[in-house]
Amino acid sequence: MNNPASLFPQQEVLTVSGTPSPAPDAPASPSPSPTIDPYAALEQQADLSMMKNIVNVMLIGVDYAEERETWSGKDGLSAAHADVMIVLAVNFDENRADLISLPRDIYAKIPGVDGIYKLNASLDCGGGLLAENGAGFLKVCETASYLLGGIPVNYYYAVTMPAVKQLVDAIGGVDFNLDISFTMQGRTYYEGRQHMNGQAVLDYLRVRKEASGLKPSERGDAQRVKRQKKMLIAIFNQLKKKDMMLKVPDILSAFDGQLFTNCTTSQTAALALYGYNMPSENIGMHSMVGHMRSMYSWNFNFINQSKRVDLIREIYGVDVPKIYEISESYAAKVHQNKIANQYINTCGPLTKYVAALIAADDLLPEFTASPTPSPETTPEASVSPAPETP
Repeated sequence: MNNPASLFPQQEVLTVSGTPSPAPDAPASPSPSPTIDPYAALEQQADLSMMKNIVNVMLIGVDYAEERETWSGKDGLSAAHADVMIVLAVNFDENRADLISLPRDIYAKIPGVDGIYKLNASLDCGGGLLAENGAGFLKVCETASYLLGGIPVNYYYAVTMPAVKQLVDAIGGVDFNLDISFTMQGRTYYEGRQHMNGQAVLDYLRVRKEASGLKPSERGDAQRVKRQKKMLIAIFNQLKKKDMMLKVPDILSAFDGQLFTNCTTSQTAALALYGYNMPSENIGMHSMVGHMRSMYSWNFNFINQSKRVDLIREIYGVDVPKIYEISESYAAKVHQNKIANQYINTCGPLTKYVAALIAADDLLPEFTASPTPSPETTPEASVSPAPETP
């Protein structure tokens, strides 16, 4: 029992040129069909040329869902915004990756576009969700590159809200330790370890408003961004746990028209291959932090420029300058100038009207007053002194 191999005496095997031959009189064994190793199959698809240095991939969540087409102020696909923007910096040389969240309310300069926008409008500025050749998503990438000090962001994956549900359901849901209790459109969730389907994951990724029953410390976009990164890690771990990382290219190909990317199948395979061998502990989570301030009757997020520079140095090992044009002080000056121009434009017609009245008055003949006759003098009357009052 301690040496089960001893119960099966080995037959002598004759070899020819190093190849084992069957024992004499042994029945011929049927040749088994070759089994394709999933890893090898993925490796054959992968574009290994991209797997060097640091590659930046933009992960975009678009705030489009069919039910939103009836919302006031929304116009379906044409009004979609990039409400989730995370740069995935894949460092092939150091076997790690970093997730850099870009808050949607960042006061941003959209390259090549005049005007003042929040970062999430970059998709619309590029032509929107259905722009030809992915121009809208490329504009999001270009704006992210601007915020990174010119470091290129060449690739993207974007999903709509329905696609998120279907993607999660396609991998069999996600095991997740829910850190909050909340209600979304009549669906209530309680904190604790649980298995979440696509709808539950989408609700968790979206929740941020006071009406959702969140505590004050759990509200707002900054807290939502933290939850989104935690969920991405959970999905990554679920793919590895179920050994589905090698099937990622096939999974994504089933979402044609709902998932958007400029990556080829070979590039997607290369990223999946890399992720297969990388532990989740090697994924760093970061945000371009800032503070909120109301301007133009909107709430903008102004990036802390010093921390932005430090973040880029930590991840990419390069020093980039601060961007003065998106600083709060510069934005305040632009705002004040616009208000001044508004006052000037409003008062301009009144100023012209008054100037015309003054000019017309100057054309009138000089006014000379008639001499005033001197009043006749009346003789002074004698006045008896008044009696003293006791």
